[in-house]
Amino acid sequence: MNEEARYNTDSTDSEYLLKAQEMKLEAGILGSFLGSPQRAASSIAWIMIFLLVCSGIFASFAPCSIQPVEYWKMVGPFITLALGYLFGSNK
Repeated sequence: MNEEARYNTDSTDSEYLLKAQEMKLEAGILGSFLGSPQRAASSIAWIMIFLLVCSGIFASFAPCSIQPVEYWKMVGPFITLALGYLFGSNK
C-alpha cells in the first residue's frame, strides 16, 4: 500500500506546449506582466502601492524640494484608495 505517486515530469507533451503558447499569445506583453484579465486590476493596484511606497521612502531619505511629510500627505490617500479597492473587491 505504500506506493509512490508517479507524476509526468516530461514537459514535452504537445498538448501542454500548445496550450502554453496559446496563453502566451493571448496575454501579450502586458498580460505576461500583469497576469490574467481577471486579476489585472488587482495587479495594477499592487504595482501602484509598491511604487508609491518606494517613492515615499526615497523622498523621506533623499534631499528633495518637497518635505517628506507633505509628500506622504499627497501619496497617502492614493495608497489607502488602492488598499480599499484590493480588500473591498473580495467576492
